[in-house]
Amino acid sequence: MFSDLKLPRKLKYYDKPLLDVPLPMDPVKCEKFKTQELVNTVWAFATLQHLKLKVLEVVKDEMISRCKAGAQRKQMVPQDVSNLVWAYGTLRERPIALLMELADLSLRHFVSEFHPQHLINIAWAFATLRVPHDLMKAIS
Repeated sequence: MFSDLKLPRKLKYYDKPLLDVPLPMDPVKCEKFKTQELVNTVWAFATLQHLKLKVLEVVKDEMISRCKAGAQRKQMVPQDVSNLVWAYGTLRERPIALLMELADLSLRHFVSEFHPQHLINIAWAFATLRVPHDLMKAIS
């Protein structure tokens, strides 16, 4: 998505006009991106506190599809779940269907593999967004 752009690793200032430029978020092309690339995109907008609803919607739909398709372990790792949940929590966006799918996937595959920081990020985001799920019992 952004791999073609040559951006500095760290923005020296918040360029709102640049961030408000419409992004070409084609759901068909979105399927070609690695999970980490999609997660990093949402994470970047959350870090900048910049809400791009179209981007969030397309990534949400793609990630739900991947979770329901039984995302293979090589496609998604615990850090992807942690970063994505943290990003939505930071943006105060509450995509319940996605959060439930990520929590279910985590219970099935990742619960014993999360690092403490991953668990903290997930617990914080679920509490912030008021999302009840058995994952919270599993990590407590």
